[in-house]
Amino acid sequence: MVDCKIKAYISRLKQVIYESRKDNYYFNNESEIKFNVLIALENINDLLSRLKKDSEADAFLDEAVALINSFKRSVKDCDVNQTNHLDPLFDAFFQKYNLDNTKDLVMMKLVYQLQCLSDYLNKMKKSDQINKKEITKNEQRTNNFKSTKKFKVKLSIDPLSRSYAFRLAFAISVFAFIVNYFNLQHGNWILFTISSLTYPFYEISRQRTGKRIFGTIIGGIIVIILFSFLQLRDAGIIVMVITLFLTIFFMDNYTYSMIFSTITAISSFVLVENSTNLSLDRIIYVIIGGVCAVLLSKLVLPYQESDAEKDLKKMYDEIIVGFFNDIGSAQNYTDDFKHKIMNFMLFTGMIEDKLSALIKVSNAEMVTSFIGVRHALILNIYNEYRWLLANKNCIEDYKNICQDISKNDKYRNTENDEQLIGEIISQYSLKNKVVVWESIEIIRSMNQLDLFKRPSGN
Repeated sequence: MVDCKIKAYISRLKQVIYESRKDNYYFNNESEIKFNVLIALENINDLLSRLKKDSEADAFLDEAVALINSFKRSVKDCDVNQTNHLDPLFDAFFQKYNLDNTKDLVMMKLVYQLQCLSDYLNKMKKSDQINKKEITKNEQRTNNFKSTKKFKVKLSIDPLSRSYAFRLAFAISVFAFIVNYFNLQHGNWILFTISSLTYPFYEISRQRTGKRIFGTIIGGIIVIILFSFLQLRDAGIIVMVITLFLTIFFMDNYTYSMIFSTITAISSFVLVENSTNLSLDRIIYVIIGGVCAVLLSKLVLPYQESDAEKDLKKMYDEIIVGFFNDIGSAQNYTDDFKHKIMNFMLFTGMIEDKLSALIKVSNAEMVTSFIGVRHALILNIYNEYRWLLANKNCIEDYKNICQDISKNDKYRNTENDEQLIGEIISQYSLKNKVVVWESIEIIRSMNQLDLFKRPSGN
């Protein structure tokens, strides 16, 4: 439950950063720092669940949590420059848990992420000395911008949106013509039903149609009882006001809402028309509209939840493959490429949110697993990118290390990680154990997911 709340908060903060971009692409200095703080906190949140349960880990966890709480209290203060007292706390912690002395790999990675958090805090302190709103960007639109725009379009104007728009326009146009041609009294009920039951996904249309027809039948029966048997025509306005209030009150319960909205709609006509005939007309028109909406969703450019799930997963994998391929090229370590990667990281968060919305009992385990594995992988790749951005002289070493790991069968077994890290560090000038371990985890995940054979999104 706590983990879900943390992820929800991070998702909301990412959305705020996404909406604050300049020209729907560029990040200012302040947004970049806040974004990287979020990534560090995400890493820490994921790593805490992997920490071993022993006395040493418990002591480490207590100190790490105390440090994070101090960081949290400091950033609540609008004046970040008043947080100099944190520096000795961070220094004492890093002196005690030095990367070279820490044996446990998960603990080592947590120390590294806390170091990143400390670095970002220092950047926040210096943000008054530089323009918080300053943006480093190229005057000309680059290929990085174009590839980013491609994924943005896929996330907003995708096959789902196009099929839904066409179906709705087609249905309304055809039935508006039929209603007008045959001069159907109250024929607008058909149009209202179609417009309210035509959903992007066929599954939702089918489910809502059954509830709407059931609610309309119950509402129609209640109208007949009220105005034909009990002869409460003079109370039509009172009934209409009460049921309108109940429609709003039960807005979250679709069946109840349909019952009361049916009573409200018919009550407005009972003074001049027969309530029984009105109820029958309403029921027939809703059934016609509901059946048509379901048939259109099923037959006209059908797009089901399974189709959306498949497209979103494919998009996520394309981003991962493209990102991994890009970080091995020194020419990509530019300010413009940095904006591209930050956009891609936000896109993956949006994809995760969309996939989470599609979770149901039948696919819950599979979708949750997909998100968890890819999320950990994209975080590892971003961590490697941030480290290489600050250590560009190690890019060639990094590429060679990744190639060596791919050729070494030892990486397939997590029990060999420490031995493999030692072998790699002894051969290369790149001595950062965390970077090497993340490289192993990336290659392992990419192979397990068969992503090396997938096309990139660039």
